Amino acid sequence: MHIPLSRAQQPDLTDLNLDDLAKVQVTSVSRKSESLASAPATIYVLTGETTRQGGFTQLVDALRTVPGLYVAQMGTLNRIEA
Repeated sequence: MHIPLSRAQQPDLTDLNLDDLAKVQVTSVSRKSESLASAPATIYVLTGETTRQGGFTQLVDALRTVPGLYVAQMGTLNRIEA
């Protein structure tokens, strides 16, 4: 099952049973499509809609909303840690 995350209307993943949820295809930093069950890390999707609704003007501001991702400002630089 491949669910492209760029579509404006996405299916409600909470309606899927565990078997179907494990078959959902995601594309992560590896840039290859793989099943959610075999993805090597936790995946959090920050969509264009989310960034528009949040009114973010800088990427670091949007990244601050990602659970488990920490953005610290050090002078004029930003440091990102997971």
